[in-house]
Amino acid sequence: MSTWLSAVFCVSLALVAYGVRATGPEQVHLAWNGRYDQMRVTWVHFDDNAKTLVRYGPVSGQYDSTVEGNQHKMWLPIWKGRVHDATLVNLIPGAEYFYQAGDGTNWSNEFSFKALQPKLPVTFGVYGDFGDVNAQSMLKLQNETANRNFDMILHVGDIAYDMNDHFGAVGDHFMRTLEPVAASVPYMVCPGNHENHWFFLHYTERFSGITGDENMGNSGTNLWYSFNYANMHIVSISTEHSLLPFTKQRRWLDADLAWANQNRDKYPWLIVYGHRPHYCSNRKQIGAALDCAIEAPFLRLILEPILYKAKVDIYFAGHMHSYERLWPVRKGETVQKDYIDVQSPAVVITGSAGCKEKLDHDWKDNDWSAFHASDYGYGRLKVYNDTHLHWEQLSDVTDAVIDEFWMVKTQKRL
Repeated sequence: MSTWLSAVFCVSLALVAYGVRATGPEQVHLAWNGRYDQMRVTWVHFDDNAKTLVRYGPVSGQYDSTVEGNQHKMWLPIWKGRVHDATLVNLIPGAEYFYQAGDGTNWSNEFSFKALQPKLPVTFGVYGDFGDVNAQSMLKLQNETANRNFDMILHVGDIAYDMNDHFGAVGDHFMRTLEPVAASVPYMVCPGNHENHWFFLHYTERFSGITGDENMGNSGTNLWYSFNYANMHIVSISTEHSLLPFTKQRRWLDADLAWANQNRDKYPWLIVYGHRPHYCSNRKQIGAALDCAIEAPFLRLILEPILYKAKVDIYFAGHMHSYERLWPVRKGETVQKDYIDVQSPAVVITGSAGCKEKLDHDWKDNDWSAFHASDYGYGRLKVYNDTHLHWEQLSDVTDAVIDEFWMVKTQKRL
C-alpha cells in the first residue's frame, strides 16, 4: 500500500473510532483572561470559510450581544481544522450568561457560565493525567460542573492522552466529551510531557484562549502564565521547559513571584501548579520508579529553591497516576506535620483522574509523605478567606472524600 493510501486508511479508521467531525463549531471551552468583566471562548471548526462569532445573553435562548473573534490554522499533518477564539465583554461579575459559538449559520449547543467575581469562597477542581481512554472522572466532573460546584478548573497537564494521537482525532474526541465541563467553567491548563508532540502545538493552539497578556502575568505564552483571582495569585508553570537561571521561563517566573510577594497583603495565597512533582514516593513500576528516584530529585534542585524563596503556599502536580499529599518539606526533610503557618510549600500530587496508563501502585515510605492512595479521583480546593483554605481528594470509586486538610494562616510568613 502506498504511503498516501496508508495515511487515508489511518485517518478513516480514526474517524470511525473517534467520531465523525461536526459540520459546525465543536470542542467549545472557556478560559479566563484575568478580567472579571470578560471571558474567553475557544472552539474548533473544520470549515476554513467559517466566521468566528459568539452570541450571548443573560437569558437562555435570547442573545442580546454578539462578538466577532479571530481564528488560526493549526499547521499539523492531516489535521485540517481551524481554532477560533472570541472574548465576551461587558459581563457583570457573578451573573450567569448563556452562549453559543458559531459562524452565523451553524451554532454550537447552548452553554452557560457564571462570570467570575472577586468574592469568596472560591472553589477549584484540580486534577491531572486525564485521558480520552479510561476517563474515570469524566461523569463526576460533568455532574459537579452542572451543579455549579466549581468556579474554575486547574488541569495540571497530560491532557487527552494524547491530543496528537491518530492525527489529532483523540484530542478532538476528548475535547468534545469534555465540553459539558470546559464550556461551563474556565478551564485553565499547564503542559505535561504528553503535550510535547510537534513542539507542544496541540497544547498552544487548542488552548489559545489563555493569552499570557498583561492580565495573565505578561508572559506572552500559555505555556506559563499567572493571574490574580480574588485573594490569590495563581501561577501555571511548565515543567517541560527549562527552569534554569537565565532561561525565558525562569526570568519570567522570578519576576512574577517577586511581584506576588510585593503584593502579598492583597493576594495572601500564592498557589503554583505544574505537571511534574519534585517529590513523590511511587516505586515498583519502572516509569514511576524512575520519575521519583531520578527525575523528581533533579527537578527538586531547581524548583524547590524557587518555591521556598517565594513563600509559595501549595504546589499542585500530576504526572504520577495516583494521589499523594506531602507535609511541608525542604531539602528532603519534613519541616512540620501540619499546615498551620507553613514554612515550606505543601505539595499535592493529583494525577489519577483516569487515563489509558491506568494507576500507579506501591510506595516507598518517606517521612514527608502524609498520605497516598492508588485510587481514581480528583481534588477540590476551596479558599474561604485570607487565612483558611480547604483541600479534599474525592474517589471516583466510592464517591467518598479519601483525604483532606485545612491550611491556616495566623501570621505573615517570615
